[in-house]
Amino acid sequence: MGYSKRGRGVIKLFFLLSALAGLFVLTFPLIEKRMPDLAEKVNSFRGYYTGALFANPKNPGDKDYFTEEFRGFKDVMKNQNLYHLIPAADVKLIFYGYFNSSDSILQLNLYRADNIKTVIATNLDIPYEKGRQAGAVSLKGEDIPDHANWFSFKCRKGVEYVLKVLPENAADIGNKFIVRTEPGEGWISIPGLWIIFEVILVVLLGAYYIYKFLSYAGKRK
Repeated sequence: MGYSKRGRGVIKLFFLLSALAGLFVLTFPLIEKRMPDLAEKVNSFRGYYTGALFANPKNPGDKDYFTEEFRGFKDVMKNQNLYHLIPAADVKLIFYGYFNSSDSILQLNLYRADNIKTVIATNLDIPYEKGRQAGAVSLKGEDIPDHANWFSFKCRKGVEYVLKVLPENAADIGNKFIVRTEPGEGWISIPGLWIIFEVILVVLLGAYYIYKFLSYAGKRK
Protein backbone atom coordinates (compact mmCIF):
# COMPACT_ATOMS: atom_id res chain seq x y z
CA MET A 1 0.00 0.00 0.00
CA GLY A 2 2.82 2.38 0.90
CA TYR A 3 4.54 1.72 -2.43
CA SER A 4 1.28 2.43 -4.28
CA LYS A 5 0.85 5.79 -2.51
CA ARG A 6 4.45 6.75 -3.23
CA GLY A 7 3.92 5.85 -6.88
CA ARG A 8 0.84 8.05 -7.09
CA GLY A 9 2.81 10.85 -5.43
CA VAL A 10 5.47 10.68 -8.14
CA ILE A 11 2.80 10.83 -10.85
CA LYS A 12 1.20 13.87 -9.20
CA LEU A 13 4.62 15.55 -8.98
CA PHE A 14 5.17 14.79 -12.67
CA PHE A 15 1.92 16.49 -13.69
CA LEU A 16 2.54 19.42 -11.34
CA LEU A 17 5.98 20.10 -12.81
CA SER A 18 4.59 19.71 -16.34
CA ALA A 19 1.85 22.25 -15.61
CA LEU A 20 4.32 24.71 -14.08
CA ALA A 21 6.60 24.39 -17.11
CA GLY A 22 3.65 25.02 -19.42
CA LEU A 23 2.65 28.07 -17.39
CA PHE A 24 6.21 29.39 -17.61
CA VAL A 25 6.12 29.11 -21.41
CA LEU A 26 2.74 30.83 -21.69
CA THR A 27 3.78 33.72 -19.44
CA PHE A 28 7.34 34.14 -20.78
CA PRO A 29 6.55 37.49 -22.53
CA LEU A 30 5.43 38.84 -19.13
CA ILE A 31 8.50 37.35 -17.44
CA GLU A 32 10.71 39.19 -19.95
CA LYS A 33 9.18 42.48 -18.82
CA ARG A 34 8.96 41.83 -15.07
CA MET A 35 12.08 39.67 -14.56
CA PRO A 36 14.56 40.57 -17.30
CA ASP A 37 17.52 38.95 -15.51
CA LEU A 38 15.75 35.57 -15.42
CA ALA A 39 14.62 35.96 -19.03
CA GLU A 40 18.17 36.75 -20.12
CA LYS A 41 19.44 33.54 -18.50
CA VAL A 42 16.72 31.54 -20.25
CA ASN A 43 17.48 33.19 -23.61
CA SER A 44 21.19 32.57 -23.14
CA PHE A 45 20.53 28.88 -22.42
CA ARG A 46 18.42 28.44 -25.56
CA GLY A 47 21.05 30.10 -27.76
CA TYR A 48 19.37 33.50 -28.22
CA TYR A 49 21.91 36.33 -28.27
CA THR A 50 21.09 39.05 -25.73
CA GLY A 51 24.26 41.17 -25.78
CA ALA A 52 25.21 44.28 -27.72
CA LEU A 53 24.70 43.97 -31.46
CA PHE A 54 26.96 46.75 -32.74
CA ALA A 55 30.36 48.23 -31.99
CA ASN A 56 30.98 51.94 -32.40
CA PRO A 57 33.15 52.82 -35.42
CA LYS A 58 36.50 54.51 -34.76
CA ASN A 59 36.03 57.04 -37.54
CA PRO A 60 32.32 57.33 -38.39
CA GLY A 61 32.78 60.31 -40.71
CA ASP A 62 29.64 61.03 -42.72
CA LYS A 63 28.51 57.40 -42.86
CA ASP A 64 25.28 56.18 -41.32
CA TYR A 65 25.94 53.39 -38.79
CA PHE A 66 23.50 51.09 -37.01
CA THR A 67 23.52 51.83 -33.27
CA GLU A 68 22.25 50.14 -30.13
CA GLU A 69 19.68 52.89 -29.59
CA PHE A 70 17.49 52.20 -32.61
CA ARG A 71 19.10 49.31 -34.51
CA GLY A 72 17.77 50.80 -37.71
CA PHE A 73 16.93 53.91 -39.69
CA LYS A 74 13.94 55.98 -40.69
CA ASP A 75 14.83 57.56 -44.00
CA VAL A 76 13.62 58.86 -47.36
CA MET A 77 14.21 56.61 -50.35
CA LYS A 78 16.81 57.70 -52.88
CA ASN A 79 18.24 55.76 -55.81
CA GLN A 80 20.12 53.83 -53.15
CA ASN A 81 20.64 54.21 -49.41
CA LEU A 82 23.77 52.89 -47.68
CA TYR A 83 24.02 51.95 -43.99
CA HIS A 84 27.11 50.63 -42.26
CA LEU A 85 27.31 48.24 -39.31
CA ILE A 86 30.04 46.62 -37.22
CA PRO A 87 28.75 43.60 -35.25
CA ALA A 88 29.89 43.46 -31.62
CA ALA A 89 29.82 39.63 -31.69
CA ASP A 90 29.48 36.68 -34.04
CA VAL A 91 25.72 36.79 -34.34
CA LYS A 92 22.99 35.93 -36.83
CA LEU A 93 21.10 39.10 -37.73
CA ILE A 94 17.71 39.55 -39.38
CA PHE A 95 17.44 42.59 -41.65
CA TYR A 96 14.04 43.88 -42.75
CA GLY A 97 12.51 47.04 -44.16
CA TYR A 98 9.20 48.52 -45.26
CA PHE A 99 7.64 51.72 -46.57
CA ASN A 100 5.43 53.79 -44.28
CA SER A 101 2.67 54.37 -46.82
CA SER A 102 3.26 51.94 -49.65
CA ASP A 103 2.96 48.17 -50.08
CA SER A 104 6.03 48.09 -52.33
CA ILE A 105 8.82 45.74 -51.27
CA LEU A 106 12.30 47.08 -50.59
CA GLN A 107 15.37 45.45 -52.07
CA LEU A 108 17.97 44.80 -49.36
CA ASN A 109 21.54 43.81 -50.25
CA LEU A 110 24.37 43.17 -47.79
CA TYR A 111 28.07 43.63 -48.60
CA ARG A 112 31.37 43.66 -46.80
CA ALA A 113 32.60 47.25 -46.61
CA ASP A 114 35.85 46.26 -48.32
CA ASN A 115 33.96 44.81 -51.30
CA ILE A 116 30.69 46.53 -52.11
CA LYS A 117 30.49 44.87 -55.53
CA THR A 118 29.81 41.35 -54.22
CA VAL A 119 26.44 40.72 -52.58
CA ILE A 120 26.79 38.30 -49.66
CA ALA A 121 23.09 38.24 -48.65
CA THR A 122 19.85 39.61 -50.06
CA ASN A 123 16.09 39.44 -49.61
CA LEU A 124 15.63 38.67 -53.31
CA ASP A 125 16.02 34.93 -52.72
CA ILE A 126 13.57 34.74 -49.79
CA PRO A 127 10.07 33.64 -50.93
CA TYR A 128 7.40 36.24 -50.14
CA GLU A 129 5.17 33.87 -48.17
CA LYS A 130 7.86 32.75 -45.76
CA GLY A 131 8.80 33.89 -42.27
CA ARG A 132 7.71 37.46 -41.62
CA GLN A 133 5.49 37.50 -44.70
CA ALA A 134 3.73 34.17 -44.10
CA GLY A 135 0.21 34.40 -45.42
CA ALA A 136 0.63 38.05 -46.40
CA VAL A 137 -1.24 39.52 -49.35
CA SER A 138 -0.79 42.71 -51.30
CA LEU A 139 -2.61 45.70 -49.82
CA LYS A 140 -3.63 46.78 -53.31
CA GLY A 141 -4.74 43.38 -54.55
CA GLU A 142 -1.69 43.00 -56.76
CA ASP A 143 0.08 39.74 -57.49
CA ILE A 144 2.25 38.38 -54.69
CA PRO A 145 5.79 39.77 -55.08
CA ASP A 146 8.67 37.46 -55.93
CA HIS A 147 10.44 37.98 -52.61
CA ALA A 148 9.98 38.93 -48.97
CA ASN A 149 11.00 42.10 -47.13
CA TRP A 150 13.73 40.46 -45.03
CA PHE A 151 16.77 38.19 -44.95
CA SER A 152 19.13 36.81 -42.30
CA PHE A 153 22.91 36.48 -42.22
CA LYS A 154 25.52 35.22 -39.74
CA CYS A 155 27.72 38.29 -39.25
CA ARG A 156 31.25 38.20 -37.86
CA LYS A 157 32.49 40.27 -34.93
CA GLY A 158 34.42 43.41 -35.88
CA VAL A 159 33.80 43.09 -39.63
CA GLU A 160 32.30 46.19 -41.22
CA TYR A 161 29.30 45.55 -43.46
CA VAL A 162 27.23 47.77 -45.71
CA LEU A 163 23.47 47.36 -46.15
CA LYS A 164 22.23 48.81 -49.42
CA VAL A 165 18.53 49.65 -49.63
CA LEU A 166 17.07 50.02 -53.12
CA PRO A 167 13.56 50.86 -54.37
CA GLU A 168 11.79 48.20 -56.38
CA ASN A 169 10.01 50.94 -58.34
CA ALA A 170 11.23 54.40 -59.31
CA ALA A 171 7.85 55.70 -58.10
CA ASP A 172 8.93 54.90 -54.53
CA ILE A 173 11.82 57.37 -54.61
CA GLY A 174 10.99 60.10 -52.10
CA ASN A 175 8.79 57.84 -49.95
CA LYS A 176 9.62 57.38 -46.27
CA PHE A 177 10.71 53.93 -45.14
CA ILE A 178 12.11 52.08 -42.13
CA VAL A 179 14.89 49.50 -42.07
CA ARG A 180 15.85 47.55 -38.94
CA THR A 181 17.87 44.59 -37.73
CA GLU A 182 17.59 42.26 -34.74
CA PRO A 183 19.13 38.98 -33.52
CA GLY A 184 17.97 35.80 -35.21
CA GLU A 185 15.95 33.34 -33.18
CA GLY A 186 17.76 30.99 -30.85
CA TRP A 187 18.29 27.35 -31.77
CA ILE A 188 15.74 26.35 -29.12
CA SER A 189 12.33 28.02 -29.21
CA ILE A 190 10.47 28.82 -25.99
CA PRO A 191 7.91 26.02 -26.63
CA GLY A 192 10.91 23.82 -27.46
CA LEU A 193 12.22 24.39 -23.93
CA TRP A 194 8.95 22.99 -22.58
CA ILE A 195 9.31 19.90 -24.78
CA ILE A 196 12.89 19.36 -23.56
CA PHE A 197 11.71 19.70 -19.96
CA GLU A 198 8.93 17.18 -20.57
CA VAL A 199 11.37 14.69 -22.09
CA ILE A 200 13.64 15.04 -19.06
CA LEU A 201 10.67 14.45 -16.73
CA VAL A 202 9.62 11.34 -18.66
CA VAL A 203 13.17 9.98 -18.54
CA LEU A 204 13.39 10.63 -14.79
CA LEU A 205 9.97 9.04 -14.24
CA GLY A 206 10.99 5.99 -16.24
CA ALA A 207 14.28 5.76 -14.32
CA TYR A 208 12.37 5.96 -11.03
CA TYR A 209 10.07 3.05 -11.90
CA ILE A 210 12.95 0.97 -13.27
CA TYR A 211 14.83 1.53 -10.01
CA LYS A 212 11.74 0.57 -7.97
CA PHE A 213 11.17 -2.52 -10.08
CA LEU A 214 14.78 -3.66 -9.68
CA SER A 215 14.66 -2.99 -5.95
CA TYR A 216 11.41 -4.97 -5.63
CA ALA A 217 12.82 -7.84 -7.71
CA GLY A 218 15.95 -7.89 -5.51
CA LYS A 219 13.89 -8.15 -2.35
CA ARG A 220 11.81 -11.03 -3.80
CA LYS A 221 15.02 -13.00 -4.30
